[in-house]
Amino acid sequence: MADHTYKLSEIPKKQLLGHFWEYYKIPAIITVVVGVIVCWLIYSVFLAPSPDTSIIFVSSNAVTSDSLEKLEEELYEAAYDYNDDKKNLIDFNTNIIDSSTEIDLELYAAAKEKLIVMLAMDSHIIQIVDEPMFNFLKEEELIGTYADFRGYETGAPVNSDVKIPLSELEFFKESPELLNNDFYLTIRDRESSHIEGSKKKTQNYENHLDMFARIAGFKKIG
Repeated sequence: MADHTYKLSEIPKKQLLGHFWEYYKIPAIITVVVGVIVCWLIYSVFLAPSPDTSIIFVSSNAVTSDSLEKLEEELYEAAYDYNDDKKNLIDFNTNIIDSSTEIDLELYAAAKEKLIVMLAMDSHIIQIVDEPMFNFLKEEELIGTYADFRGYETGAPVNSDVKIPLSELEFFKESPELLNNDFYLTIRDRESSHIEGSKKKTQNYENHLDMFARIAGFKKIG
């Protein structure tokens, strides 16, 4: 004789939770996970405050988390509420492309893929990189020249690459590990940022130039 299928109304109240978990735990877990993902996407797309500036840090060698935290703290000293939402926010993205044999090759591949995705987004205007990563970005034509700083006194030849050692900037005096190694402050060029024809992107690029200028000590002309 087949087992009797109980209706929920036939199950004692004290046993309802156990019955539900025994028969519906997998659908319940899936529902909760999907719900969390949907809520996170809604928040990220529609509710999360937008960053005023986006900065990318790329190194070909390992960098301590303490140094990165200190660097981010220093960058926030130059943060400004460009989008008028009453918040000074920076989208600070770090990427360590360490190709040494000590690192897991899968992690190396994942880090490189992450960098490619970041660069394809063309929103990370300010860049802090070491020598190998600067050369990589240069080959990819993602390094700006001082010609991009129209309206600023830079003291540098107009057509030269923007490549300022952090060790020369008073702004980064609290980042000893980065200062003792060859890291540079640079900027993405206008053309690769695809701002032509877009007032929003053009204004965003100008906002990044303003923040960069305050870090580097450039003054506006006029």
